[in-house]
Amino acid sequence: MTRRRAVVLCEDRAHWHFARAYLDKRGWNTHQLQPKISPSGGGSAEQWVRNKYPQELQAHRAKAGEEVALIVIVDADMRSRDEHIVSLEKMGTRRPEDRVAFFVPRRNIETWIAYLEGESVDEEELKDYKTFKRGHSRTKPAKELARRCIQSPPSKAHRLHSLPHAKSGRNGSVNPLAPKRNRLAPLARSTRNLPSREIRRLRDKAQRMCEDSAQA
Repeated sequence: MTRRRAVVLCEDRAHWHFARAYLDKRGWNTHQLQPKISPSGGGSAEQWVRNKYPQELQAHRAKAGEEVALIVIVDADMRSRDEHIVSLEKMGTRRPEDRVAFFVPRRNIETWIAYLEGESVDEEELKDYKTFKRGHSRTKPAKELARRCIQSPPSKAHRLHSLPHAKSGRNGSVNPLAPKRNRLAPLARSTRNLPSREIRRLRDKAQRMCEDSAQA
């Protein structure tokens, strides 16, 4: 029986712990996950990941006959998700047969953690949750995100619209290593007393988070 494996290329241990817990909840064997983490004190972690990506992409393609995925994680920080994806694609454009996925938490992974722990957050605001969430568990929020993503599969049209970021296989089918793109289930906390505008904003945020994470 073939075992699917993955290399996780990321900025720090917070990324690695979050990705490992998320993939574990999605049914991956964590013993088959290999972390490639930016060394501390080595300058910009985001730049390290970007510079390392072409090498890892080449190594990934050398294993084309195996069920191996490459997962790349960078914080969006003050840039948009699309800007980071374009930067990575310039370093090495993904092909339809590549099993390569990008996680781009906005503003950073700690923003996702804060949201998944029930806090009201705004991805566009300047508040940095890194200092507030240092030392917090990444496991529970990551598994909560995976649980929500599993609950509500999207329509076929939505999956097709998302294919440029979730590459398809050689025969045109969706990459079997990539979990289906899903929408977050209805928010756990009650929204009955919130204005409709606020409810839409929260649902849109939940949708974007799940779309980002479902690329793995």
